[in-house]
Amino acid sequence: ASMALPKPQFFNALNGCGGGDSSVPSLDIVLLNLGAKGWQVGRTPKTGCGEAFGVAQTVVDLDGDGDLDLLQVRPGCNFPFGVVRVLRNDLPKAGGAIALRLVGKAPNTGAIGARVSASIGGVTRQRQIVASGGLGGGGQLQVHFGLGKATEATAVTVHWPGGGTTVVGTVKAGAKAVVQQP
Repeated sequence: ASMALPKPQFFNALNGCGGGDSSVPSLDIVLLNLGAKGWQVGRTPKTGCGEAFGVAQTVVDLDGDGDLDLLQVRPGCNFPFGVVRVLRNDLPKAGGAIALRLVGKAPNTGAIGARVSASIGGVTRQRQIVASGGLGGGGQLQVHFGLGKATEATAVTVHWPGGGTTVVGTVKAGAKAVVQQP
């Protein structure tokens, strides 16, 4: 993304704040990773209140199709009442995915802090269960691994908060598994 603005004003615009300068627009952009082709920049539409800006957002597979969608809660015209925006990922599938929902021991039944590692196409990937995803946002309490051209993830291992490991092993594309802390 580029704009004809000095660098400090450009970063203020990307952050959704004109820094007190009303001539600096607030950008509401979506960046689409095109892999080796780079990034495509898109604008989200204006609301009836003018430019909107994201306050809280999270990624989650809302429609259960194996790809991640974006859920945002934004301030509305009558603050503090907000507007919920769902940006559903309907891009062509570039491969499979797996999802693991972790169930920890009380009092941390959401397994917050757990780390999951998996080997996908010979490369080890890691995900962590987190409780926050930005100002007012929260992470989903499961991990998602895109598999690309791989048909499975191997050496899937859960590292539980406070110690202990569970070796899940191989998980096939499309699987949605629940892993219980022993």
